[in-house]
Amino acid sequence: MAGERRLTPTHEAPYRGLKVLDFGQGIASPYCAMLLGVYGADVIKVEPPEGDWSRYLGTTYGNHTTLSAVYNRGKRSLCLRHEAQRRHRDRAASGARGRRAD
Repeated sequence: MAGERRLTPTHEAPYRGLKVLDFGQGIASPYCAMLLGVYGADVIKVEPPEGDWSRYLGTTYGNHTTLSAVYNRGKRSLCLRHEAQRRHRDRAASGARGRRAD
């Protein structure tokens, strides 16, 4: 039709520009962060020196299992010792609360 308006998809990268710190371990948190990354977010996986415990679920290939390779795809990674990890997580959480209050 001559006057028909074409809609452009907005679902390709709706989270582009969003930065996510993934402090979670196991399955649920890495999976959720992976979905955010699939939709455009910049995800940084933060792990202790020994790695996320899901790296040891199933058959290991190098430093990953199939689950950890899939759930951590597209993420940058950062290794922090426990005290530093807790301090950074608390700082990020308090900063996020402060920004929302403004």
